[in-house]
Amino acid sequence: MMELNNTKLIAGIFILLMAVGTTYFIMEGDNAYYCEDTNLVGLCDSLSKVNDVGTQTRCYFTNENNKSTYKICKNGWIKYENLNVIGEPINDSFNYFEAKFDKETIKKLNKRNITKVEVSSCVQVKPNLCIAILNISEDTFKELLINPLLYNTTEEIEAKIIEEAKIELAKLVVEEPEVIEITNPIILDLKEI
Repeated sequence: MMELNNTKLIAGIFILLMAVGTTYFIMEGDNAYYCEDTNLVGLCDSLSKVNDVGTQTRCYFTNENNKSTYKICKNGWIKYENLNVIGEPINDSFNYFEAKFDKETIKKLNKRNITKVEVSSCVQVKPNLCIAILNISEDTFKELLINPLLYNTTEEIEAKIIEEAKIELAKLVVEEPEVIEITNPIILDLKEI
């Protein structure tokens, strides 16, 4: 028989529920929530406001770097009533950021099933070049090229990556301008001077 480890569940750790694995206990007063989409349980300091479909999709918490961040659950977080969680922690080292767009752009992105995108770590390949991969969907990737020498901190580089990601996302929904011919075609008869 496998011996189970008992560990306190802490904010920022999300457990994939399984029949076997480590047992995590929830302290009295901790707010544990379950995401049915992903089968994850985690602690939330608070949830986002109820959206127009009646769900709360963001679980806000403070991570180990003492930064306030959140994890998204598409169909909404549900209060987890049990005192124990059995499963394995997921490898979730992403930092979550908001990329704000106007309402029309969001609507167009949603029509293309783009609601959340991931960007890989920016990998330095030369002193003046790091490459991050913007993963928009299963088959759509874009390289984001950043010169890290132009920035003083990791936060500044991350801000530039987010800016570049927003540009690429906006390109996906830009409507092609209507082509209107405003002149007749021209033939140039080339002659020697």
